[in-house]
Amino acid sequence: MEERRCGPRRYEDRIRSLDRKQISTCMVLSYDQKRAESVGLIERSSSDLSMPLASVSVQATGSLNVYG
Repeated sequence: MEERRCGPRRYEDRIRSLDRKQISTCMVLSYDQKRAESVGLIERSSSDLSMPLASVSVQATGSLNVYG
């Protein structure tokens, strides 16, 4: 339970209500927003890391503006 310290309790309640597949999507979405900013800033520096991250984020959000 300490591992889910990233999100607030209200977020956990909403996640609990959703299905297991939705849970991972919600977690990724919230994590994606913070990652997107980091990836966007260090896009060229961590090219190897940004590629897999972007592909995963795109699958969760549907469309991410990391490269463009």
